[in-house]
Amino acid sequence: GRALLASRALPPGSRLARLPSALLITPASARLAAPGIAAATEADGLPGELREFAETLCLALFLVAEEAAGGDARFARFVETLPREFTTPPNWSEQEVELLEGSPLHPLVETFVTELGENLVAFNRHLKEKHPALLPSLIGADEIAPAKFLRAVAVLDSRAFKVPVPGGKDTVVIAPFLDMANHDPHREIFFDHKLLSSAEHPSGFLEIDIPASASRGYDAGEEVRFCYGELSNWQLLLYYGFAVPNNPFESVDLVLSDPDTSDASDDETRRAIFMGLDDGDLNLGYCHSLKSHPSSPRGVAPSPGLIQSLRLLLLSGASLATLNVANFADKLSSPLEDADAERAVWASLAGMVAALRDGFGGMEIEAGAGI
Repeated sequence: GRALLASRALPPGSRLARLPSALLITPASARLAAPGIAAATEADGLPGELREFAETLCLALFLVAEEAAGGDARFARFVETLPREFTTPPNWSEQEVELLEGSPLHPLVETFVTELGENLVAFNRHLKEKHPALLPSLIGADEIAPAKFLRAVAVLDSRAFKVPVPGGKDTVVIAPFLDMANHDPHREIFFDHKLLSSAEHPSGFLEIDIPASASRGYDAGEEVRFCYGELSNWQLLLYYGFAVPNNPFESVDLVLSDPDTSDASDDETRRAIFMGLDDGDLNLGYCHSLKSHPSSPRGVAPSPGLIQSLRLLLLSGASLATLNVANFADKLSSPLEDADAERAVWASLAGMVAALRDGFGGMEIEAGAGI
């Protein structure tokens, strides 16, 4: 594999890199480099189902065209550094994807691959109907091959990032060679975008600094790693093709539901609290997660509001009727007065964790771990 190394010691507060806008790949620079791409990928001119993907289609088409141009391409050296194959699930075989069955990632991968295929078919059809001369002139073919499109999207997913442009919306950026930096969830960097005005102003720069508040910098010869973001392992696997042991941002989603035994009056009370009241910092709701937490005894902690939401869902009858606008926040933030209901909260949570453990097959998740 490839990596970035520090050529000299870089203490906190140091500048890691300063890249001219002219060396960055953005939708604006791609459209300037090839006017045909600009005309073909403007959101207003795309079919309705493709408009939200205008930036992705623009950059994917640009990368496919750069690869087709070979040594004559402006970013030929960069394209040569890109992997020929990617380890992200959309690039797996059907047999490999089947290994994800039982995990929340399996339906996401299937949906992702299906949408990619549908978008490519629609995009090829759009180009043939509205811009018939573009693909033959750019890539020497009448349509973009699925393998080339999938590879271009994998490049964008694993190497591009968004930066805010002063006075405008965020823009997607690929920073050639800087994209070789590997991920470290414990590393801090700071992207200073104030000089990156747009591709139309190539005198701007993208500056990357180590925050002065960082716990440490880099020694000479040390690998320079970035934190790609607060990403759990399913996100890292889906978009980057790897997972991190003891990932501090790991989480699994939990979706709560009303108890089967609840009556109409209980349901109405819960709905009023869930939907109609200001719950302050309780974060009441049906969607929650279990997250990594280093200070928790077993490294796992519930997301804010999970325990309180379970208490609300498992209260019934007279106990539920004692809740009102004035007291519900205090009552749900402390163990329930009804000891049986409080035990049911923790038993329910332990049961959900056990179901997650069983659903992931060989993964070792201890029921009730750390909660």
